[in-house]
Parts: sequence; C-alpha cells; structure tokens
Amino acid sequence: PEPTPSTEPTPAVAGTATANNPTTPTYLPVYTMPVSDPNGRTDLATNYVTAGNIIGDTFFAQAIVKDHRGAVQFSVTNLGTKTSQDWTYTITLPSGRNYTSPTQTPLKPNERALITVGFPTPDVSTHTFTVNIDESTDRTSLNDQFTRTVAFVK
Repeated sequence: PEPTPSTEPTPAVAGTATANNPTTPTYLPVYTMPVSDPNGRTDLATNYVTAGNIIGDTFFAQAIVKDHRGAVQFSVTNLGTKTSQDWTYTITLPSGRNYTSPTQTPLKPNERALITVGFPTPDVSTHTFTVNIDESTDRTSLNDQFTRTVAFVK
C-alpha cells in the first residue's frame, strides 16, 4: 500500500469558525481606575469576612482554636463617589480591650481594604467582635459598624 501524506492540523484562531468550532468570541477584560468626583460623597462600609488562625505568619480561614493565635478578617469599602479622608477602625478583642488602628490611607470610590487582626485567644467558647470605622466626611453611618459572634473550638 502507498503511504498517505500526513498533514498538520491548522490551529484554530479565536473569532474564526472551523468545522468543529463555530465562531468563538474573544473577550478582553477592561480595567479602569476609580475616579473621585470632587462634588460626590464618601460612604465607607465595613463587613465581616471570616475568622481563623495565624500559623507562622500566614492566616488560615478556619475555626478559631482556643489558646492559639486567632484572627478576624473584615473589609472596608468606599461605596461612595468621592475619595475618603484618612480613617481608622476600632475592634473589640477577646481580651476585653478595644484596639484602635493607626490612621489608614484614603480609599477611592469602589476601592476595598481587607484587614486581618490577630490576637491571642483566651479560654472562652465565643466572642462578639464589634468593628467601627471612623471617617470625618462619611455621611452614611448605618454601615460603619458590624457585630459578629464567633465560636472558638478546643
């Protein structure tokens, strides 16, 4: 028998049709930097994200283990249309004291800060974390705080 010539398959190009692949759309992500409206408003909002443990220098989202280095994670997002001023947050810790952060840098519109606060865990079964954010030009105070009870495991 005579050998049949081999042919290399033609690679498919995105956006072109082939017998096995009808037209495939090509998507290009578009990124934009937030722009502050000088006549806009600032609206910082905070939300609970998760709790966990710090092992070494790494945060692991999991149940907080008693007598370990626990941590809570929360976010602060600028839901407004104007860049915020400097801001701070205060969190109640399992030790019973309140921790107030150093001054945080302003957040642009739609910009978010993810914050992880670590602490030694006392021998308790739960703790109610309360987080408050303070920014001088924020006029929507209803979303400036959250309270979340977190269980600790042995």
